[in-house]
Amino acid sequence: MKSMKKAALFGISLLMLSQLNGTADAEILNEKALQLAAENNALAQADIKDKKKETSHKTFADVKASHWSYQAVKQLTEAGLVDGFDDGMFHGDRNLSRYEMAVIISRAMDKAEQADAQQKIIIQALQDEYSKELKNIGAQIEELKQKVDRVQFHGYFGTRYDNVHGMAVASDAVMKKTTQLSVDTQYRFDKHTMITVSTTFNRSFKSEQADYTNLGALQWVDYNNRGYWLKFGRYATTMGYGLMFNDEKIQGVELGFGKGKKLSGRLTIAQYKPVTSIEADTDNDFTNNLSSHNLHPALVNKNFWSLELDYKMTPKTNVKAVYQTKPNTRNASFPFKNWESTGTRFVELGFDHQIWKDTTLIADLVHANSDVSKNAYKIQLQFGNPWPPVKGKHAHTLAWYNAPADAMIIGGSGGLIGDYISTLGEGFRGWVAGYQWSPINNTIFDVFYMYGRTVDASNPYGTTLAGGARKKIFRLDFSLLF
Repeated sequence: MKSMKKAALFGISLLMLSQLNGTADAEILNEKALQLAAENNALAQADIKDKKKETSHKTFADVKASHWSYQAVKQLTEAGLVDGFDDGMFHGDRNLSRYEMAVIISRAMDKAEQADAQQKIIIQALQDEYSKELKNIGAQIEELKQKVDRVQFHGYFGTRYDNVHGMAVASDAVMKKTTQLSVDTQYRFDKHTMITVSTTFNRSFKSEQADYTNLGALQWVDYNNRGYWLKFGRYATTMGYGLMFNDEKIQGVELGFGKGKKLSGRLTIAQYKPVTSIEADTDNDFTNNLSSHNLHPALVNKNFWSLELDYKMTPKTNVKAVYQTKPNTRNASFPFKNWESTGTRFVELGFDHQIWKDTTLIADLVHANSDVSKNAYKIQLQFGNPWPPVKGKHAHTLAWYNAPADAMIIGGSGGLIGDYISTLGEGFRGWVAGYQWSPINNTIFDVFYMYGRTVDASNPYGTTLAGGARKKIFRLDFSLLF
């Protein structure tokens, strides 16, 4: 500002002198005055920019080294709740701006579920301290989301090898190789609504020649707003902890509430599209899809409904309760199948508890109104989490199942696999061990082994296997996600 004032005063002086010295000198003095004014104006503008930079620098580096938040972030870092910046560094050799600190805190907030009680208090204190910056960051992220293309493509390509012994329909080994390509096309209608079309192409090989090709498709709409959601169409769903309903395909509508809250729930009214065990045993698909292949006429389009409530008891413990009902599945066309002995009303109750870091205990019980076997249950230890599939990430699973076919929904997976893959049959009592590993980003290598007996005391498949046949299943699976 001082330089601008000097320029103005000098210019006025020159103009006054020009009037005194006559017209000849006036033009020269005018040019000099204008030139000097322009030069000083440029200097003044540069000075203003420098001051803005200084102010900006002060704004973006205003967390003093003595501030308590540095020590708080250090504790969260040592606990593995902070990942650092994109370059993997924490830049602890300099003061951080409040926005840089807010970015670090936001990453800790993403892992809040893994934190213990004391760490949650620290995260909450940091969240309160930097609430303004976190709010601004959230607004910027939301703005970026709005700029993302409305149409997106996701999916996976997988290949698998199965070796199956002792199924109810045969005592010989069934060796099978399958490949699958699945693509989800998603269209974001607005910030609340997403439309998805999922197309799956499956090819099965039992020998050198192609066995069969299968194509399936799902279509559904998701609407989310303020913790409530609506979902309708043909889609895959898992209820509770998956003992009764695990990645099964349905056609219907789902209403939910409390997303992200302590108490949440959903009501599902649908038609069930299952694959029966006897068919799954002989030509088990890579996935349980909605094409005509393997759909049992006695079970297609059977209406059912379910109500699920999920409650977060503590930061480490969750409880889930599910009630499901379906019509009786007896059909005159299949008199040799004792469909009436299976249940029509099911109550599922389970919980998961984090024993220690990356180790979770899961217990699940189903009670049915079956004529014979009324109860099914599983106890599972999960070491680590394979999702998201990041390079070097791995997980282990060990579980005990007692899942009689009579206590399950016929055609349901019985929660034996626990992934996006179809059932290998209900009626199982024994051990399941699995291992998942991501050799590179967006890949999963999966291997698991099932060892036990078939449980068919009510003879639902027309077999007479005293004590149940031995069931041994070995699977190798590799999937590339995109």
